[in-house]
Amino acid sequence: MTSTRAPGHLRTSNSWSSASRDTTPPPVSTSQRRTDAPPAPGMPGAGFLRLTDAIYETYIGVSMTIVWAGLSLGAVYALVALCLNITLSNTGIFNFAQPHFLMLGGFVGFELQSRWGMPLLLILIVCGILGGFVGYLEERLAIRPLGTHRGHAVLVTTVGFAVALEGAIIVYWSTDPYPFKLMASTQALDLLGGRVLPVDLVLIVLAISVMALLVLAQRTKWGLAGTAATLDSDVARLRGINVERVTTGAFIAAGALAAALGPVVGSKIGINHTIGNNLVVLTFAALAVGGFGSYVGCVLGGLITGLLQLATTYAFGDEWPLIILLAFLLAVLLLRPTGILGARSLRSV
Repeated sequence: MTSTRAPGHLRTSNSWSSASRDTTPPPVSTSQRRTDAPPAPGMPGAGFLRLTDAIYETYIGVSMTIVWAGLSLGAVYALVALCLNITLSNTGIFNFAQPHFLMLGGFVGFELQSRWGMPLLLILIVCGILGGFVGYLEERLAIRPLGTHRGHAVLVTTVGFAVALEGAIIVYWSTDPYPFKLMASTQALDLLGGRVLPVDLVLIVLAISVMALLVLAQRTKWGLAGTAATLDSDVARLRGINVERVTTGAFIAAGALAAALGPVVGSKIGINHTIGNNLVVLTFAALAVGGFGSYVGCVLGGLITGLLQLATTYAFGDEWPLIILLAFLLAVLLLRPTGILGARSLRSV
């Protein structure tokens, strides 16, 4: 009989994935799903039912559990990609420090919960305010001094700010990982033939909800001003748009959102000082697959990345997921250089 590894034993290549791996629920057994007793061996159809039950238990239950685990991991990538896309679509800047805001929110949320015993809502508010302030500092210290013609220098300054932020976190919290559980319930739920944790469902719903809000915000006056500033800042100034204010607002909004999401994401993957660097590569892949500048593409690319990573890890082990993911990314970019749902280079505003 062919043995099948349960998704709870998946091994991923990311250093922070152990918390996610340990909490991946095992597949539900057929006996848990069926309330009626199976027919006796001598009854007609007994052998066929046993065969179908074995197939369902071996393949369908395991597969759906992998799908849920992949979707929840993809939701993490999607949320970080959405935060990155705020600055990208409103300023044209790819902020390499953005995942570190999520890491900062995770550490601060852990501190507020463990030391001060704050409720969930207050933790998210405090993390959001702190993230917005740090985003304001980044724009003032790493972006504005470069002037209007930044070029590739902005990549260096954002990476430098990420290193500084990571260094500050290491100084205060050290390099030890923290098992952060913001949500009390760890009981897996049976859903569509698989097992899924409550935090996984929360992440998936959050990714879709944040995407919907950002799509609506993009159609407002502030969103259209950001698009105009991205396409041509000089023309935007002639049209009366305060480009500097738009840039500052984008960094504040992206920092606040990422830091507020930090405690929720930390409940899934745990928190340590390497989260930011690990998320940069995979989030970039999610953005490139889904399409730079598209909020819907962020979620689509994130979910595809998470599903592909979990499926290849389950099938081939630790060594192949990143290689297969990058090969898939190259194939997508060869067929569609702007990604699946990439924004057009020209747009009327």
